[in-house]
Amino acid sequence: MSTIYKIHPSIGVARVGTSSSFYLTPETAGGLPADPNTGQPITKFRDADGKLLKQAQCFRVFAYDSSNPNDPGTEVKTGENGVAAIEWTAYLANKKAVWYKFEQLTGSGQEGDPGYLHNGSKNELRNSLITDPAKRQELILDPGPRTVGGAGNPTAAQFTLSGPATDAGKMLPYPLTTLGSIQLDSNGNLLVVGADGASGTTNTNPANSGYEYVLTTYANNEGWFDDVADGPVTAKIVLSDGTSVPVDVPAWCLSVPPKFAPELVNLVTLHDLMFDIAVREMNYDPALYSNGAFNPDYQVDFNSQIAPFLTRPSGYQWVADIGGFAAASHDALPQAGAMNFPLTLVREPEATNDGSTLMPRLAGDNPITDEIISKYLTLTQTQYFLLSQWMAGKVLTTPLPPPSPAAQLDQAALDNCVGGAFCPGIEMTWVSRNTTIYAAPFRLRMSGSITPGKLSQTNGNDNDYSKGLEPGDVIKYMAQPWQADFNECSNQNVTDDPTSNKNGTASNFWWWPAERPYYVYTTNPIGQQVAWTRGFLPDPNDTPTAQNPNLGDMQMVLNWKDLGFIKSAGSVFIEVERNDAAINAYQPPTIPTSGGAPPSPPLSKE
Repeated sequence: MSTIYKIHPSIGVARVGTSSSFYLTPETAGGLPADPNTGQPITKFRDADGKLLKQAQCFRVFAYDSSNPNDPGTEVKTGENGVAAIEWTAYLANKKAVWYKFEQLTGSGQEGDPGYLHNGSKNELRNSLITDPAKRQELILDPGPRTVGGAGNPTAAQFTLSGPATDAGKMLPYPLTTLGSIQLDSNGNLLVVGADGASGTTNTNPANSGYEYVLTTYANNEGWFDDVADGPVTAKIVLSDGTSVPVDVPAWCLSVPPKFAPELVNLVTLHDLMFDIAVREMNYDPALYSNGAFNPDYQVDFNSQIAPFLTRPSGYQWVADIGGFAAASHDALPQAGAMNFPLTLVREPEATNDGSTLMPRLAGDNPITDEIISKYLTLTQTQYFLLSQWMAGKVLTTPLPPPSPAAQLDQAALDNCVGGAFCPGIEMTWVSRNTTIYAAPFRLRMSGSITPGKLSQTNGNDNDYSKGLEPGDVIKYMAQPWQADFNECSNQNVTDDPTSNKNGTASNFWWWPAERPYYVYTTNPIGQQVAWTRGFLPDPNDTPTAQNPNLGDMQMVLNWKDLGFIKSAGSVFIEVERNDAAINAYQPPTIPTSGGAPPSPPLSKE
């Protein structure tokens, strides 16, 4: 027997916050985050000073018998079985400012798109006026790796930033100082703690705007930086005799924006998406899918494979204005039974541009331009197949056994993330559908040649990550800064013309209300719903420019931290811990300070 060591969760999720304190990532889908001291669900999302708590992801090492593919794994604990300590190394970075501009599905190599290298002017680089390779390298926020635990290493370390891209004397409104931190918990496990949620630009007072800084587009604002990040997590097991054993299988950490409705679960989660990829592309479950087809005789497990789909939709009524009849219909789904389930109202996986009256009423990957149109979100192919099997009565009489504790950690971290739509998303975008990023199901492929200070500016420009991901390669696809997209991605007017996003009657769809709420209740018993971003300045009625920027986006850069969380209160969910005073006191910047280049051409979601 030989032992293989793996880190779990395979992909972990930290989240930014303004407090020096933090809570722990939920370890169940739709669970509340946990208090790091007691392990119990938190009761407050803010500290005693009203600052928003960060989210920390706990990583653990599990040991497996290499000769037993069904071994569920055993957690490795310091002080047991000759283990003196675990030496952890994490490496977070942010490559947004050096990567291509996000332009919906262009560059993805998916849905007929030829990919970045064949798209020409459709995929201009961010900060393209900076052409010197050395100067472009400085656009990467690269603090290098940090190590904690083991002999001679600290128990905590910061991903401290420096360099021209984070010059505190030039950056407004917030200078970037760190990409987060790592530390050991009381059991010697690793905690990756999110950063401060700071965003700023060195490009102040663009082109006679009269503003110190501007935002004119939801995804590509020139000269801007933020402190979300991603990167690998590796470890060594230090034995009591002083020798060390490398952990065989690393993990990855995403450090991303907050999830403001943690107890509500997206209809399509990131785990659902990766499960679909694993099943159809990686031979993950041959009994379910093999030789290019689903097994028509496959029997589903109602509790694990069907019930989540039936219960998740009703959660949207607490974060979107779906109407009384729809709310009642969604509430009734778990009790309706297979014979009464309205499958004809569910959009088929290939019908991304059809069915404006079908479910889910969620926007797709590209409902905002006529370049590779993808109007509406659909279930994954695997979700839709499992639902069809349930309706056909092909149901197991004996439930499937629960996942192992390690697999539950993997699934929970991803189940609390968005699995679509990707325009670009919250935690990841459509690169999650790229099979080359995976070393194994649910596990990202780490590059074997990562050089601190010399991270690649072009890794993945051919949409091929078969040689592995570097720190910052996941987050680089996301909006710059994240708050601009976070402000604009509430609801979306989508036309009913399947060939265009510009013609036809527009209908209202939502983006990711379980992460970024749209309409909420503020009291229990519930009254009338109100806008989650009430008090925010309105978006411009016409195309944003430097002289007429998106003031709501600019306000989100400052006031994201003051918005309310959605928390269960008995049978309802209400908004709590909102800082109305700070939101209502916001005034946009108006005093010019210095010259600078104009921002990039705008593209708004509305």
